[in-house]
Amino acid sequence: MSKGVAIISANLFSEDLSLGSASWGMPYGIGNDHKRTDREEVIKILYAAREMGIKHLDTANAYGDAEKVIGDSGLSRSFSVTSKFSFKPFIGLSARNRISLVDRMVWETLERLKCDKLYGLLIHDPKTALSHQRVVQDVACRIANLGVVGKIGVSVNYLSDLKIFQSIEPLRMVQVPGNILDQRFSNSATLQRLRVSKRVEVHVRSVFLQGLLLSMSGDVGKRFNGLDEQIKKIDRICISKECSRLEFLLSSVKSFRIFDKIVVGAFSVEQVRSIAESRFIDIPINQQRKFHTRDLRIISPQRWRLTDNSVIKK
Repeated sequence: MSKGVAIISANLFSEDLSLGSASWGMPYGIGNDHKRTDREEVIKILYAAREMGIKHLDTANAYGDAEKVIGDSGLSRSFSVTSKFSFKPFIGLSARNRISLVDRMVWETLERLKCDKLYGLLIHDPKTALSHQRVVQDVACRIANLGVVGKIGVSVNYLSDLKIFQSIEPLRMVQVPGNILDQRFSNSATLQRLRVSKRVEVHVRSVFLQGLLLSMSGDVGKRFNGLDEQIKKIDRICISKECSRLEFLLSSVKSFRIFDKIVVGAFSVEQVRSIAESRFIDIPINQQRKFHTRDLRIISPQRWRLTDNSVIKK
């Protein structure tokens, strides 16, 4: 190994990972050509993940039938599972009907997953929740009282979404976007305070930007003007550190030491093995910050317009 290469150990990422399931229930991922993962492949992925020491799954009711796919695999009890739910149906209900809907939502989620309990349950639409905080309080308290959910929280998109944690006491978990380009939450003093003072557990998603940062080349690269130069810089660092782009991207989020779990998607057994076997690469924070951008047309998949003729310009 060349002098100056800072690699700690193999398999370091396994316990840090939460395996995402969006593509298991619906077409998903620019790096996967927006395909849905075959059910038989999902079962193989779950066996491989368990074998590699991955202990957590991330899913949502909005991911098509991903929850049912996980439940039907017969392997759900081998993992801790966090799911998400839409908050909109709770708006405008009476207190009695709200309680009834909470109960039905939780038990139906457990039934689909074939689990006895959930590690976490997150509100999937933070903007709606922010506008109805009293309802959030009632829903969160009812979920907590059921005794089958370990942590209640919110999946957020923007720093301003974190305001909800200031007033809703039962919230103890947050999922945020983050990667080498999107460092908004990695550098957030507000998130760090929540983590320390309220013991909020932090999960990070979009580490590969739906696979874009791993597959960036050719036709895909042409749609993101300016991003190809950033990828070339990353690849030059990877050559100097004798690591893969995958290892660089995982290491970049882990090195900020603010995330408790890293949510990653896998479309095949080979991918989940590559991810779990990745080595941690020491990347100085000041070097990483040079890649940070606030251009939502790049870092927010909701802003992408990927038609055949579209190009996202900086």
